[in-house]
Amino acid sequence: MNKHVTHWRLIWIGFALLIGIGFFSRHALLETLIRGQLHKQGIAVHSLTVEEVSFNALQLRNLSVGTERELQIDEMRIAWRFSDLLARTVKSVEINGLQVVVDLQGELPPLGSLQPLISSSEKNTGSRKLPAISIADSAIQIQSTWGAIAIKLAGNIEQPFRDAQAAHFDAKIISSLGQVTSTLTATLDNTGNIQGEMTVSGDKLELPEARIMHLTGGAVFKLTPSHLHRIDAELALSDMRLSVRQTAIPAFDYHFEQANIQIGFDETHARLTGALRTTHDSFTVEWKGAVHHALKVPDFDFSLQARGAAHDFPWQLLGFSQPDKGRMALTVTAQGQSPAFQAINRNSPINRSWLQQSLWDGQAQLELQGIRFPQKITDLNSQFNLHLALANGVGRLSFIDKNVLQIARLNTVWLTDLGLTTESAHLLSEGGSLLINGLNDQPPQINLIHHEDTIDVNGAIAVILASKHAQAAIGTSVEVTLDNQNKLTRFKLADLSLQAEGVRYADMSIERLKLIGDIQGSAESGSGQLELLAHSNRLVAGPITARRTSASLPLQISFDQDSWRINLQKAGKVSVGAIDPIDTLRIQDTLNVSIPRMDIELKQHPQGMRFDHHIVAAPAPLTLRIAQQKTDEIEARVHPGKVELRGQYRVGSPYQGKGILRGANLTLAQPAIHLENIATTLHLGATGTGKFIDFTIGQVRHQADTPFFTPISISGHVQPAHGQPDRLTLSVTGGTPALRYLTLSGVYTPNSGKGSLQMEIIPLEFSPGSLQPEVLLPALAGLEDASGTVSASARVNWNRDEIYSSGTLDFHHLSFVYEGVQITDLNATLNLSDVISPASASQQIITIRRIDPGIALESLAVSYRIEGTPPKIALEKASLFLLGGIISLEPTVIDPFATRNDIEVRVDNIDLESFFDLIQVEGLTGNGRLDGVIPICFEGDQMTIRDSHLMAEIPGMLHFKSTKASQLLAGAGEEMDLLLQAMQDFHYTELTLKLSKSAKHDLLATLSLLGNNPNVVDGQMFRLNINLESNIGKILDSISQGYRLSNEVMRGLFRLR
Repeated sequence: MNKHVTHWRLIWIGFALLIGIGFFSRHALLETLIRGQLHKQGIAVHSLTVEEVSFNALQLRNLSVGTERELQIDEMRIAWRFSDLLARTVKSVEINGLQVVVDLQGELPPLGSLQPLISSSEKNTGSRKLPAISIADSAIQIQSTWGAIAIKLAGNIEQPFRDAQAAHFDAKIISSLGQVTSTLTATLDNTGNIQGEMTVSGDKLELPEARIMHLTGGAVFKLTPSHLHRIDAELALSDMRLSVRQTAIPAFDYHFEQANIQIGFDETHARLTGALRTTHDSFTVEWKGAVHHALKVPDFDFSLQARGAAHDFPWQLLGFSQPDKGRMALTVTAQGQSPAFQAINRNSPINRSWLQQSLWDGQAQLELQGIRFPQKITDLNSQFNLHLALANGVGRLSFIDKNVLQIARLNTVWLTDLGLTTESAHLLSEGGSLLINGLNDQPPQINLIHHEDTIDVNGAIAVILASKHAQAAIGTSVEVTLDNQNKLTRFKLADLSLQAEGVRYADMSIERLKLIGDIQGSAESGSGQLELLAHSNRLVAGPITARRTSASLPLQISFDQDSWRINLQKAGKVSVGAIDPIDTLRIQDTLNVSIPRMDIELKQHPQGMRFDHHIVAAPAPLTLRIAQQKTDEIEARVHPGKVELRGQYRVGSPYQGKGILRGANLTLAQPAIHLENIATTLHLGATGTGKFIDFTIGQVRHQADTPFFTPISISGHVQPAHGQPDRLTLSVTGGTPALRYLTLSGVYTPNSGKGSLQMEIIPLEFSPGSLQPEVLLPALAGLEDASGTVSASARVNWNRDEIYSSGTLDFHHLSFVYEGVQITDLNATLNLSDVISPASASQQIITIRRIDPGIALESLAVSYRIEGTPPKIALEKASLFLLGGIISLEPTVIDPFATRNDIEVRVDNIDLESFFDLIQVEGLTGNGRLDGVIPICFEGDQMTIRDSHLMAEIPGMLHFKSTKASQLLAGAGEEMDLLLQAMQDFHYTELTLKLSKSAKHDLLATLSLLGNNPNVVDGQMFRLNINLESNIGKILDSISQGYRLSNEVMRGLFRLR
């Protein structure tokens, strides 16, 4: 027995020792226990002091936990009763000096390393009764993207009544944005119902893009354990200023006088109403929203109305400047229904959002009246009516009735600042309208369909733009597919149509313009077929004004991420009905151009964008007419051949390209000049050779039965002048394959319009057995055994108003035989004062040492000038020595193009004896001197002489003794015998020689004599008329040949002017 008692004593003593040890070391044990529990949650403990612990209370000091000390408490006291512990609660909690750090910047959990502690405490124990709580001198520090925010918190939860608790908390929110105070009072009964109210107020809140001078608000609420019973809240804001600073739009400030927001919830319904007003209610925005049957199948209603002065609406948010006049109104209404919130996604085959499973139907109307944007738009009026529907993930936007935007006037200065020409700005300044319509008389509509991984957008829409002078309609059917990141994966523009009428730009007027086709592709690549049709009554390009121009271009376009390409599906066509005369140039025919090739590419390179093109055009033949002031117009028939334009432009580098003309032909009808196989290369941009234009003419020939010149070829180039890039120089050579005798050089300054051209024919050395004139000038094929030198030069200077020209033609020691007539030592220098319409100063001299048509014509000297239009030869003086006398021409004008020319040949003091030797009448000799005039008429190839009269001024002797004549006249009678005897030694007192030649008969020479023979019939006077047969006709034929030759040369030269 005693043994058992001893054992129990030992046990009680040990238990007492344990209790004693535990009591005296209770602080350390509890501190170790708390630290261990927090470490199990992964929470670092920096400091913890258990100040007091008993059977019904615990007091802690200097609590600091969390990796970044997110929670700190200066002092916390917890009290309980044994019954409270059985109910898993405490009697009261007193906290002093609470500091909590919350990070709302999004990179870390809000409570940092304390987040696991909060998560593990989220389990609901089912108890809604709270202990008595007292919080003093506490704060919550929040780190946010708006900066640091401090919430100072104080309050308590008490139980003033047996069956209810009362809560009261005061909070002050302090940050760099401003300061807001709030008060919360609430009661909690034993059944778990909570009801109370909250107020909030603040002054001068400086938000990033707004400043609110005053804020007040309040809310009353009632909650039951199972659901929300009621919440009513209201917020009032006053004197608000928006300050928008975005890179996409100009910065601006905007002022609202007041805003009111009301929110209400009950068990099945919710509502949201509000209003936003500017000063004096000049602009108001009101909205209403409601949710019905929120816990079943919710119905939604929403409406918004905005109306007032247009200048009080923040247009800058839309990228517009602020208007100073007008009014606007916007009305939006919508109704909808969604599945019960708890059923969302439960019955959907794909993971669709709440909005995609909802049904919505709504309308919107925007009306603008008399809007004026200063210095831009005057009197803008519009009305747009829209219908929006959403069902089963398919959204539909359509326009109701006519939707029109009208503008009365646009500012021309503003339009020109946008890059338009002055004329285009003037046309657009008269205003116009915009009408939104659908295709095929259907209302315009846009559909949006949501699939599991994609969104399809499709619809059809047309827009009509109309002004006083022009109208344009744009329409298309659109199909677009987006992925779940809203990136474009596919698109198609079908039945794309752009039609415009009356379009005017600068000096161009396009009456009809049409672009039709389809385009399809993705964000990476695409292609399409478009046809461009255009018609214009007037197009102006520099000096060219085209009338009745039409074009048809069937285009093939394609693109990828780095490039755009435009090609032709088939040959395009351009037709120009007429082109206005350009100075003196007129195009007679319709100009038709075929475009068999057009390759255009715009490509992105690491160095920047590059533009490449290759265009080939084939114009049809056409006729040009060049008017001249003093002569008939020149007709030119052109076969343009093929025109090719290729080149490239890279950003940061000059454009480089070539314009190439091949196989062109040109015929000048009036001078009958034909240019064949014309080829030209136009160098655009920098070239290695420095040349601007290279050209060749395969053959230039005179199209006549007897060409004036032998066909020649021409080649040359145009390039900038050395050290003067604004001046262009021309260098040309031409001639036959065996002799390049023609050179041209020139200079032209485009900016001033001034230029000059120098042409030279190198000295041509003619000699028998070598170079002859007919090699170069077939019209001179009758010239034989030519020798001597011929050269020529001409100069043309021009500016924008006038053209000046001059030239020189030189003949040095030129000798030749023409149709048996020997011409020796011809020398002449013709100085032309005008080459284009040939003219010269007076006293142009031609000298010929000798002309021998059978008799010697010595020392011919001619003084003349070229005058008139068409050019004529004005003979001032012409003379030669013949038969001891002088033969001269009276001043006269010879027209090489006339069918008839008349000249008078004056004969002075020619020796009669030499004359009789010249005419070679058998047995006829005499002495004396002859004077007189021979009128000659050249008509065509015929020469006629009428009323020619040569006479001897002084009496003389004439002897005629011819055996042939005696034999012929033997037996003719006594009188004839006496006549023959008298003629043997005839002393004349009168002697005249008459010459006559008709176009159809040979020359008739009649010698009339009055005199006697002292030895016959006692010196009886005889009057005799004798018709002579002689070779004088051959002399006149030589004169006629010379006339024809000179006329042919002159006509050839003047036709080539």
